[in-house]
Amino acid sequence: YNKKIKILKEKQIQQQLTISLTTKSINSKITYDLSNVINISKIQLGQEQLKILSKGLKFVSTPTAIDTVTTIANCEKSLCTKSENKKPKKFNMNKEEIKLLKEIKSIEYTVIVLSDKGDKIIIMDKNDDINKIEEKLKDLNIYEQAKNDRTTTVKTEINKNVTNLLKQNKYYLTSIDDFPKIRGQPKILKNNTPVRIVTCSRDTLMPPLSQFIFQIIKELRTTLNGVICNTSNVVTGIADIKLNQDDHLACHDIQDLY
Repeated sequence: YNKKIKILKEKQIQQQLTISLTTKSINSKITYDLSNVINISKIQLGQEQLKILSKGLKFVSTPTAIDTVTTIANCEKSLCTKSENKKPKKFNMNKEEIKLLKEIKSIEYTVIVLSDKGDKIIIMDKNDDINKIEEKLKDLNIYEQAKNDRTTTVKTEINKNVTNLLKQNKYYLTSIDDFPKIRGQPKILKNNTPVRIVTCSRDTLMPPLSQFIFQIIKELRTTLNGVICNTSNVVTGIADIKLNQDDHLACHDIQDLY
């Protein structure tokens, strides 16, 4: 029995050593493009911290352990037995990079966002980001400040309609009831770096509702003229348009996304 335990421990140590060597080999071949990171905040970040950010905001570090139970539960599947957590075979970040990433996350006075165009990673002062968003929201020609929080009222109205739909067996189950939030994406190509307001609906009640409404719109748009389905459709449509000498082609920019 002791011999088996010893063999298992030796195998475990050998596997950990192999993982460490593989990770170091991969990290030694990585090249960093620091031009992809723009720091407009008052806090100075080191070269190594900028290298971590240059991986991109969509980069996800390999977890030290995979929680199988949580993963399956999030996929809304029934659990029959509880599986043991297993460590991944390969890591895409070394210990030093993980430490640097934690240091960056611990900085309270900055936010790291994606630029409006160019996929640049922007480091901003948090107060500057908030002030620019509030400045846009205070434009009374576009927005109206609510006198009170209508969240409870809206939920009550939705529940009444949902109850009627439930009686007709027309319902869609979702465990999330949060409302969308807004964020600002810096326009780095413009003076004073203004922000474009974008509504973020991830992990809210909107995606299921949007998918349901899209199915209805998808059927209706076949009956309408001038509906754009994809880029190929746009190119084909423009190519067939005959322009006169006094005609002008106009392009409209999106101010904010909702």
